[in-house]
Amino acid sequence: MFLKKHGISLFIATLLMMAFAGAAVATDDSDSDAAIVGSWQATTTLEPTGDESLALFTFNSDGTFVATGPDASFSGAHGAWKQIGVRKYRLANIGFVYDPSGGVAFRIVNRTILRVSGNGNRFTAEFESDLTLPDGTVIQTTLGSSRGRRIKANL
Repeated sequence: MFLKKHGISLFIATLLMMAFAGAAVATDDSDSDAAIVGSWQATTTLEPTGDESLALFTFNSDGTFVATGPDASFSGAHGAWKQIGVRKYRLANIGFVYDPSGGVAFRIVNRTILRVSGNGNRFTAEFESDLTLPDGTVIQTTLGSSRGRRIKANL
């Protein structure tokens, strides 16, 4: 029950999962390798259920990434990104799901391909997520997608 209730919903919130909360504001030069740098509000959708969740992602200029989600039993996610094409990025991140006593119940490992729009203000992404035991044993692999919009200083 805990796995179904918390593992999947937290996994979604992590994505792409995935911690884009607060960093530098990127330039509007979307062809540069900085097109992804900044903070984003994302909606993540799991397949095949269609379950959606909101998350915040921050891509830092040093290639690191942070994601936050809506559930306190989820650690958020930390990871790294790398540009692999024009406005195309590979992202890997890890987060933890805590049990009611505060111990680590599960680990979530996300692998994502993300594309930033031509104007640099939107992204779409596809991801694969492994829900694992703390020792790394994979319990479930889930596919999903995300879409997001850049958070600008002129809210």
